[in-house]
Amino acid sequence: VIMTECVTGQSLKRPCGKLPPKWILRGAIKVISFFAPQLQTNFEGPRPASLSPLGSTPQAIIADRAPEKTQHPNAHFAGTSIEQVLVEPDRHDQTLMAPNNGPHSNASNALARAKVRKRAFDKLYAAQDKNLVFDTDTIYTFEFLQHLIDFPSFTVDLGSMLGKIPLTEMLDGQPMQVLAARQVQRIPKNTKAPFGQSRSLERLWSFDVWHESLYSKAVYYDQNL
Repeated sequence: VIMTECVTGQSLKRPCGKLPPKWILRGAIKVISFFAPQLQTNFEGPRPASLSPLGSTPQAIIADRAPEKTQHPNAHFAGTSIEQVLVEPDRHDQTLMAPNNGPHSNASNALARAKVRKRAFDKLYAAQDKNLVFDTDTIYTFEFLQHLIDFPSFTVDLGSMLGKIPLTEMLDGQPMQVLAARQVQRIPKNTKAPFGQSRSLERLWSFDVWHESLYSKAVYYDQNL
């Protein structure tokens, strides 16, 4: 699977419910765009979506290309806790872009190493480079921005400026997604094309995250649509 064709984010099947005020929504998109500059969003269309490159959006990506020989301390194997902290690898052979001889940082700070990977991959994504691929002989481990989600209250915490944004009314009975997919049709950034309608996704994985506050609306739409 070509890496630059893969995205992560949200892709809903029907319109959102009540959205936050526009100034808050713009602020939220700005915060998320800081982590994912290639972010594409459309919350007001018939099929709302928020998608960004799978290769640059995660906080950390570890590519274990010899899992039977290499026990990298941050690689996830069966039997280990999914709560363990993952960081961007400092070994070049375990970086996402190693097969393409991509740039690698030797910085002691994991965030600095991730920043190098994010910038380099975004350039490849924008150019629609097809050289890098996900292969079946490698174990890929991704660390996303889960810390922004407060699951008990079902809110997104965007800091002191924007506060916590409730997800229940916005999702309107639809689950939050943990999604990765191959984007068959790329919609150019900053285009007027109907992003919510024109994209075509082949899911690599998709997990629904439910909260009890979504249940009544979910039942209503199941019975009336």
